[in-house]
Amino acid sequence: MVVFMRRFFLLLLPPALFAAAFYILRPAEAVMDFAWRRAGAAWRFALGLLTSYLPFSLMEVLGTALAVLLAAFLIALIVSLIRRRGVFRAARRLGSLVAAAAYGAAIFIWVYLPGYYAPPAYEGALDRRDISSGELAAALTFFRDRANELSGSVKRDGDGGFGESVDDIITLSELVYANAEGEFPRLSPSRARPKKMLYSEVMSRARFTGIYFALTGEANVNTNEPRAFLPFTAAHELAHSHGVAREDEANFFAVAACLTSGVNAYEYSGCLAALSYIGRALSGADEGAFAEISAGYAEGVRRDLEDNRLYWLGIAEQNARSPAVAAFSEAVNGTYDGYLKANGQASGARSYGECVDLLAAWALGRM
Repeated sequence: MVVFMRRFFLLLLPPALFAAAFYILRPAEAVMDFAWRRAGAAWRFALGLLTSYLPFSLMEVLGTALAVLLAAFLIALIVSLIRRRGVFRAARRLGSLVAAAAYGAAIFIWVYLPGYYAPPAYEGALDRRDISSGELAAALTFFRDRANELSGSVKRDGDGGFGESVDDIITLSELVYANAEGEFPRLSPSRARPKKMLYSEVMSRARFTGIYFALTGEANVNTNEPRAFLPFTAAHELAHSHGVAREDEANFFAVAACLTSGVNAYEYSGCLAALSYIGRALSGADEGAFAEISAGYAEGVRRDLEDNRLYWLGIAEQNARSPAVAAFSEAVNGTYDGYLKANGQASGARSYGECVDLLAAWALGRM
């Protein structure tokens, strides 16, 4: 047992040192920028390209396999303890799994976490500043007018809802960042494709629309969310593959990429997301101005925004009826909130909504 513990300690030492090095060096912006824009970018591009050829989410497969293995090892360990034999063998296998997870965590730390401490991808192309309520109103009007124009151009189903197919949305994603990369040179190249999640219902119940998994370079999307917002979600997750770590910036780049893509479904979806975020901010700052501008939403725009609101309201009601699911949702969101706060996003999960100043500044520059 002593020999096993010594070997286990030595096995875990390299990832522990890598993690310690990161936390010591993270105040050094130049080091973080190099790790993010060079080593991290190469990893994201290579893994995103390789996994793009898979018709499924490798993240889901690995996650499921890891959960099954962990459960099996824990059961084997408990049985061994009860029977008082085979304990060492079960513990060794469990230790191997823990070691593999530790090495994966060390890789994740260095290929993704530097993005929270590196200069933002909009640096040099857009000035982030405080936005007045009048400027919010002007930006909301900009996105409203564009959404109204596009509302009749996107496919609609028999009930008048957004009718673009999931497969078409994923295929068209290849075009979304072509123009944004020219406007924002600090964006990294990427060949990642959005992946449909089999566990989309679980994602909805946890109140997540997507997840970018740095270890496989995959931009995974929840295909159960209202279809009109799916292109925006795909663009948001792809923003991470293009070198955007912070969630508020990913929201901004998703909208900017959608609006400059030349793809109607993406342009329209980006407008809807901008209307949601800017509308919420303007409603709090000047309710009268918001009411006046939102009264001019086209019927299709109003329908798609309302479908999205009702969908998430329904999810909240389902969770409220199931204490176990509600506890799961709160645990997942609490963990993610803590992860964001631990990596420099003081607002945690609320940071998604802090894209408003970037969206408004960008829209005002295009008017």
